[in-house]
Amino acid sequence: MKRKVFGLLILLVVGGLAVFGTSQAKPLAPSLKIGVFIAASGPLYFAGAFQKAGCELAEQDSNVSCFYADAGESDAQAKAAYKQLQNSDVDLLIAPLETESVKRVLKLNQPNPIPIIAASAIEEIPGAIVKDKNWLFRLASTSTQDISVLAEYIARDKPQSIAILVGPEAQSKQNARFLQFSLALRGFADVQQYSLAELKSLRQSNPDAVVLVSMESSVEFLEQLGMWFKKAPSRYLVQGNLANYSVYSWSKYLQAAKAIVPMDQVAQGFKESVANYLKRPNLLSAPNSPVFALAWRTKQAVDLVEGISGDIRLGLERMKQTFNSHGYFLDQKYNIYSYGNQGIFTLVGPYQPETP
Repeated sequence: MKRKVFGLLILLVVGGLAVFGTSQAKPLAPSLKIGVFIAASGPLYFAGAFQKAGCELAEQDSNVSCFYADAGESDAQAKAAYKQLQNSDVDLLIAPLETESVKRVLKLNQPNPIPIIAASAIEEIPGAIVKDKNWLFRLASTSTQDISVLAEYIARDKPQSIAILVGPEAQSKQNARFLQFSLALRGFADVQQYSLAELKSLRQSNPDAVVLVSMESSVEFLEQLGMWFKKAPSRYLVQGNLANYSVYSWSKYLQAAKAIVPMDQVAQGFKESVANYLKRPNLLSAPNSPVFALAWRTKQAVDLVEGISGDIRLGLERMKQTFNSHGYFLDQKYNIYSYGNQGIFTLVGPYQPETP
């Protein structure tokens, strides 16, 4: 009889604990689903591991589930990837890394749009407005924003005349046009553009400031200009020109030339977490590698959305300190780099633009 009573008491206690535990437990919110267009093929295939690291490090600290699909390099691949993530009923999409792929995704996102966050630096793209609302939010500045900041920095020296050296690349021509426009908005009327074919006319000019806006053609410009380039009181390069020119005899003419480059603020602890997660400690030997910034911004995208309750698109729109009304990133800070007489650039210090 005693054994039966004792056994019944145990059942009552265990049952009571179970009821108590159930009554005290907080119901778990439904897991937030995030679809990631991961780089698993093409020229940026190596970046996929860092996108995934950023997502999975975020998953460890939040109630989030990430789903992955490769946007590929064609309309058909993008359509298949979008459908795959759509079928997973994701609440948010993290955009592909490359501008053309983002354009494909935006076209697919028209009928029943899903909020999209771009974790990489992509160009200005039409098609983000659906049903009179913006659906694309950026966590990195665009080249247009960066050029605007360069114009602001040049304006501080108040040059009377400016020469823009324009490379043959489509991107260089676009950036040069926007730079001239940005300078005009700041009251600079004497701004001339010169191509490689117009170097004879350029050498006959004496501008107060020279801006090299090119990519692969930067070496050709500098080789042919030599001492003339050094004569300009102020000289600037865009980010695509920032390279080690120490092997060239004309590198000394670059002395004091400056460049404004977007700053990525990634904590050392996060870099170590990424290196440990990927089991690649050798990554820490190059602590300024942009792949750390990619992993960080991917994690940041997850963290931003995880903190929103309710309508995700509306929640992102209300983040006025992070995005403007068109979803452009507002919190970009910059670094100033300057060249010595050996053709090598060094960090001068930070630069905080007055306007985004």
